[in-house]
Amino acid sequence: MIGNTTTKTLYSWIEKVYLGIFALYMIKSTEYMTTFNLSPFIPVWADRFLLVSLITITGLKLFFLIASNPESRIKWVHLLLSALPVSIIWFLVYLNDRFLFLAYITVLILGCIGTDYRTILKVQFCVVGAVVFSAAICCMGGVIENRIFWGHETVRSSFGFTYPTNMAAYYVFLAVAAWIAWDDIWDPVFLLLGVVALFVSGVVADSKTSFLCSGLYCLGVLWCWLFRALLH
Repeated sequence: MIGNTTTKTLYSWIEKVYLGIFALYMIKSTEYMTTFNLSPFIPVWADRFLLVSLITITGLKLFFLIASNPESRIKWVHLLLSALPVSIIWFLVYLNDRFLFLAYITVLILGCIGTDYRTILKVQFCVVGAVVFSAAICCMGGVIENRIFWGHETVRSSFGFTYPTNMAAYYVFLAVAAWIAWDDIWDPVFLLLGVVALFVSGVVADSKTSFLCSGLYCLGVLWCWLFRALLH
């Protein structure tokens, strides 16, 4: 992919910085959905600084991919041209709505080029999972607020999140991300994650959409497990 050893080493560090910034963004965006309420303690300039850093490191990453190895240059240019329309759409939405997370998505889409999708999902699972787990533990310990809502004759708990539906969605996405990222691990492990998401969605949060998605996820994992077992 990359030419000589020095260039490979430099690119490796650039990629690690990109993943580090990506991890910080995922922590920030996930914490925003919880009742930790750390926003007042974060300086106003921090968001802008993180975005500028992300743009800079993404530019360097793409430059090294395209410029360092003529043999694979066409491949990376094609990937960049494929991702650019999607990125532009997100940027146009940002110009209309002015929500900063849309600007982050615009750059993150381009920055993912050249990095294994499993690596990205592993980083996402670890950092988001840590925030979700911390929110659940802290709310049960009374450190942060556990918001309770009344559904149709049911009590809906948010487990440290701002709303039960948001919380349930995180559990579903974590299960899906884990299954895709660690495709070499025994399928029943991910089936267990699906059952946890099913329980949280159906019993704790009473979220019908997440419950349905969790059920479909469990069926998908079960199908793949049985199919692989038949092949072997």
